[in-house]
Amino acid sequence: MKRLLSAILVLMCPAILHAQASVHGTVIDQQTGAPIFGASVIVTGTTIGTTTSDAGTFTVMATSPITSLTVSSLGYTTDTVSVTNESEALRIRLVPSPVELPGVQVLGNRPTPSTAVLTEKDLRRASGLNLESSVNTVPGIYMQSRTPFGGSRI
Repeated sequence: MKRLLSAILVLMCPAILHAQASVHGTVIDQQTGAPIFGASVIVTGTTIGTTTSDAGTFTVMATSPITSLTVSSLGYTTDTVSVTNESEALRIRLVPSPVELPGVQVLGNRPTPSTAVLTEKDLRRASGLNLESSVNTVPGIYMQSRTPFGGSRI
C-alpha cells in the first residue's frame, strides 16, 4: 500500500509543480455596456488565448504569471490591459471603431437577358394592326387583348 501511495505522489509531483496562472473577466462595449461576443483575449507576447462567450466572459490560463492581455474584436480598437491582480475579475471596455468599406460601382455593358428592346423592324414584322403581335415576340413577355377596342394586359 505504501508503494502504491508513493508511486501516485511521484506521478502527481510534476503536475503540482507545474502550477498555472489564471485571469478571468468580461469584455464590454464602452458606449453601450453590452457584452462583446467572440472577442479575442490573448496573453501579450504569446499565442495563449481564448475568445469571449455570449455573455462577454473569458478565462485565460498560462503556465507563467500573466502581466498583460491584448483584447481585440472586429469593429473595435485593439486594447492592451495590464493585469495587477490575477484573482481579481477584469472589466475590459473596448472602444468602437468604424470600419470604412470601399465604394462599389456597377457598370452594364450590354442589355441583360431580362432586358429587351423592340426595334422598328420588330414592329413592322407583325401585321401592324395591334401592338400585341410585336410584344409577344419578346421572350418572357405575354400581351393579351381583352376586347377589340382596347384593354390590353401584359
